[in-house]
Amino acid sequence: MTNKGGYFDTGGHIEGDRDEGCCDRSPPSNDDGAWRFVWSDEFDGLEGSDATALDSNTWEYETGYVRNNEAQYYSTRIENSYISNGIAIIEARHDNWNGHTYTSASRTTLGKKSFLYGRFSLRAKIDT
Repeated sequence: MTNKGGYFDTGGHIEGDRDEGCCDRSPPSNDDGAWRFVWSDEFDGLEGSDATALDSNTWEYETGYVRNNEAQYYSTRIENSYISNGIAIIEARHDNWNGHTYTSASRTTLGKKSFLYGRFSLRAKIDT
């Protein structure tokens, strides 16, 4: 899993202030001091749609062998990243696709959503 920008498996919420400007580094503040709800993704795309079912205005792919000498190749294939019943699925596969022994997907909000301060909440099931 990756956590660049914001990454959620089964529906995520971010509370806080969005980092709209590069130079404003002050923490979020409201008159009452409470958090403000600013973004969520419930992954309610069309059932059975292709890998672009995640909102492309929010989510981007990382592709290739991205970091840490990991064995998996991050692809843009629907077999590795799709939505089913309102759940964003990231599936690692041992399938020898295009000469890559292991494939998976890495979805990121990098360059599309940016948060400097806030509270992040998500529900995820991670098989180990």
